[in-house]
Amino acid sequence: MKLIYRKRFWLVLIIIIMIPLTYLSIENTNVTKTDKEGQIAMNPNFKEVSVHDPSIYKEGDTYYVFGTHVEAAKSKDLMSWERFTNGYSTPENALYGDLSKNLAESFKWAGENDADSYGGFAVWAPEIFYNKDYLNEDGSNGAYMMYYSASSTYIRSAIGIAVSQDIEGPYEYKDTVIYSGFTKEESYDENSEVNKKWDNTNIAQLIADGIVDEVSPRWFGAGGTYNNTLFPNAIDANLFYDTDGKLWMTYGSWSGGIFILELDKSNGLPIYPGKDGKTEDGRMVDRYFGTKIAGGFTKSGEGPYVIYDEETEYYY
Repeated sequence: MKLIYRKRFWLVLIIIIMIPLTYLSIENTNVTKTDKEGQIAMNPNFKEVSVHDPSIYKEGDTYYVFGTHVEAAKSKDLMSWERFTNGYSTPENALYGDLSKNLAESFKWAGENDADSYGGFAVWAPEIFYNKDYLNEDGSNGAYMMYYSASSTYIRSAIGIAVSQDIEGPYEYKDTVIYSGFTKEESYDENSEVNKKWDNTNIAQLIADGIVDEVSPRWFGAGGTYNNTLFPNAIDANLFYDTDGKLWMTYGSWSGGIFILELDKSNGLPIYPGKDGKTEDGRMVDRYFGTKIAGGFTKSGEGPYVIYDEETEYYY
């Protein structure tokens, strides 16, 4: 008898669990017909899109997702998605207008008809972020900021910023803020006319303006190549506020590790450390790239994303 009661108990428990799951399934589908026994048959209304390396933002009742190859889509129910971009089409690009012209400053370094992107473009892994403190030219505050990645090799890349008052664009180029893959002396990749020497990045101007110390010898390996065991591939930006309201950007990919930089909330630009150093727990602080928070030393890792949990009081 005990065995029978135990079986009945588990049967009742399974039925109780199944009831809310069935209810949720009905709520998120279109009921279109019944089968021969009168049971409800559901046909979920799925409409799929392809958006790689997604960054997601909810505006009102609509979810937006932005990704690699200048793709983006939107949905109100997270099941039926509508693409509203046209990829790398230019000059009538849905997000950037004249893509080649608008992002030309970033493309001088990487991402258009060059090396691994020879014959096309490589605009990857954007981060969509609404910066309520962004100072617009008319004196108002608030703008959507797109932190995109332009890349030509696994180490020669750049993170640029474009801004719009409308989440669907068009986004206007503002600056290219982090470069990677530069060399100590003149050097070129295969299928490329880009001189990779460091002074073809924004570092030369930052030094001239007194924002960053002189060139760091740590940036270069044997023969003056880019030291990608210590320093990142400049892609995969992610923005977040800390508990003090400061704005931060994590970024980085592959063998050099993940870094973090504080941003100026009024314009979204990095607050470069300026000098090398170490954190209290001994982590590396670089004058240009910021603080290393994970990885490096040829151990692969990419696509950082940071959230704060109020219950544990930890950042993850």
